[in-house]
Amino acid sequence: SPYILVRDDAHDDLSARELKDRIARHIHDLPADQRSLFLLHKEFNKTYEEIAENTGLSSRTVRRKIKAIVDNLITILRNEGFIE
Repeated sequence: SPYILVRDDAHDDLSARELKDRIARHIHDLPADQRSLFLLHKEFNKTYEEIAENTGLSSRTVRRKIKAIVDNLITILRNEGFIE
């Protein structure tokens, strides 16, 4: 029925908003250097090479660190029941 669809959509919107809030909180809680790497790449669309030039790290190190951050975030969200 349409009522159930509306309720499901409302629930999905709430879940999506809660997931977005959790991700933002976990990113905020990262150490400053990790948060900067993550945000430069994911929010500002900087390449690993561009980040490396700005930080003095190798692009390989930047890529490895960002992958570790994302993997950790996925683990946290999985443990919190947001993803399977």
